Amino acid sequence: MSKKNKTGYKNPPKEHQFTKGKSGNPKGRPKRKNLKALLKDIMNEEIKILVNGKSMKMTTYEATQKKLVSMAATGDKYALKLLHQILKDTGIYQQDIDDFEKYCLRLEDEDLIIIDDEDPKDNG
Repeated sequence: MSKKNKTGYKNPPKEHQFTKGKSGNPKGRPKRKNLKALLKDIMNEEIKILVNGKSMKMTTYEATQKKLVSMAATGDKYALKLLHQILKDTGIYQQDIDDFEKYCLRLEDEDLIIIDDEDPKDNG
């Protein structure tokens, strides 16, 4: 047997060898998404959520914005601060934001504590 026709360890048959000039991995390594593209894909995904007992479809971005507004409305000071900053940065409701800042400057920390500590059960 000649060395040319020999198959076995480290000598695969010719029909199973890579052809000359062609890569063994034509598609190449998959490209990684950067953080910006990954977050964009995640925030544009459609999800189902329950709103007042009804199932609704919306993007993850819409759902997070609704949750942020809801948390701010219930008195979460961090959510309120973040929402205020978003509204200020985007220029939405600029007059309302200016009025809100003036109102906040007039409030004392004790006033905020009193408002937070009020219990609706004590009214009766």
